[in-house]
Amino acid sequence: PLVAGALLSPSNRARYQHFMALIENTSNAYGDQSLPVADLYVSLGNDLDEEEDKNSKHLALVVYEEAYNIYQAKSGDSDVRTIDCRVRMGKTFLSLGRHDEALESFCQAVYMREALLGELHPSVADVWVSISSVHRARGKLDPALKASAKALTGYRNAHGDKHPTVIDVLRTISAIHTGMGNADKAADIDKYVNLYSKAHC
Repeated sequence: PLVAGALLSPSNRARYQHFMALIENTSNAYGDQSLPVADLYVSLGNDLDEEEDKNSKHLALVVYEEAYNIYQAKSGDSDVRTIDCRVRMGKTFLSLGRHDEALESFCQAVYMREALLGELHPSVADVWVSISSVHRARGKLDPALKASAKALTGYRNAHGDKHPTVIDVLRTISAIHTGMGNADKAADIDKYVNLYSKAHC
């Protein structure tokens, strides 16, 4: 990671070097494969991931993977931090247009979260939304629709039929139907969305 840091802009490089110094100190105190070190890697990844340039995002993936490997080794696949780190990696892959790797990360995360929290938990639905986004970015509308339907089921179970999160997923489903040429289905969904969107204004 230190070599990769040289590719960053001067301002980002200074922040990166500050984080690496913290990581070195924490490694000396707790061990380089300790959970506090993994937590710092995630913080550094989040910081880098907020930047728009690709070098920062590529480096974010490197440090997320470092964190993921530590969490997995120390706490296993069912640990919340392990799963969250996998989701972060998926989002970064997606932002870089690396759709295959994004889909792999999200699919791993969704099954890990299902095992931990159950299929209908809203945190599982969050990952199905991300999976749908990957499929849509690849122009694969049928699996995008199926993933959005799974998200909708989870959100409805958690929040009811009229929650803003449910409405947002319905908007996505309507857009997918429009893209598939299902204008009537899209129109029916839009009527429902418009009705309850006004109710929340």
